Amino acid sequence: ADDVLTIWSLLLIGVSIWFFDLSFKVMGSPPLARVAAIAFLCIAPLNYSLEVVWFRVWDGGLAVAAASVFLYLVVSADGRPAGWSRIVALAFALAVLFFIQPNFGVAGIVCAAVFMVRNVAPRRWLGTMATALLAAAVVFAPWTIRNITQMGSPIILRSNFGLEMALAFYPEAVTTSDQRQAYFSRHQAIHPYENGGGYEAMQRAGGEVLYAKQLGATTGAWMAAHPAETVRLAGRHLVQTLFPPRWYWTMFSSSGTGNGGKQALNWLVSGLGLIGLAYAVVRLDFRYRYAAIMVVVTVLPFMLVQPTLRYRYLVFALLLFFAADVIVRYGAAITARWSKRSASAAP
Repeated sequence: ADDVLTIWSLLLIGVSIWFFDLSFKVMGSPPLARVAAIAFLCIAPLNYSLEVVWFRVWDGGLAVAAASVFLYLVVSADGRPAGWSRIVALAFALAVLFFIQPNFGVAGIVCAAVFMVRNVAPRRWLGTMATALLAAAVVFAPWTIRNITQMGSPIILRSNFGLEMALAFYPEAVTTSDQRQAYFSRHQAIHPYENGGGYEAMQRAGGEVLYAKQLGATTGAWMAAHPAETVRLAGRHLVQTLFPPRWYWTMFSSSGTGNGGKQALNWLVSGLGLIGLAYAVVRLDFRYRYAAIMVVVTVLPFMLVQPTLRYRYLVFALLLFFAADVIVRYGAAITARWSKRSASAAP
């Protein structure tokens, strides 16, 4: 079973690389940039444990694969009138993406809205939105019905948002000088998976749904009473999603090697990726904006939770493709400039 799950996880990684490459090809990214991004993703072991172990069971690999397919469907169809077959395909792709990973789903909705305005005749807008709602109903209904039956609550997506908020906003997170220890202690104390009393507290609350709601209410009250601290923590979460601190690699254990190098490379990818994203939005083909939306809108909700490397992974490949794109473009421009100067200086 482990071998099958590992193959499945690696297959998802391959799908995501393939469709991101196709998307950037359609957008006009230089071939050398795409090859460099693919080589880095395949060779640099920055996400090895996530891709080989964690994504056997967690949704990160599946989410990125679905996002890559959705992005390709959007950018390959942009620029020409969209018929109903294309609208239906995009509607169901968006619904599946939202079901798998809500952050990507929100980004997908923004992309779909932009796509509709650019490519769908106004007389079809109402029908397009109705198609999207119908697709969402078809995709979400079985899960929601199952949750009503099994959990006693109409959970459309997930029930743990209150728990995730409670792991992100609490007094010690503001006052601590050791963020890792504060988060580790908080996680041990309230998460039902741990042995610090969280499971018993969940049972006393009446189950996981009510426990998450209880934690969410308590955390919301603290946030309302401490707005400055809340804004500070939210900003820190956003920055750390893109530029993870060293302790993210030892969040749940003290093991791991080469964490300093991994952090430096991740920061380099984020920094260059953001530069490439900004350059693409301002200077390049409009379709780059869809990829930019998939990065920016996806990371924003992580302000409300404690980010981890697993969350950052969602936008890692996209940032890398943006970084490679801008490096190759500037490299080509500098080379062309030097060649021109050399030619003009020749006798």
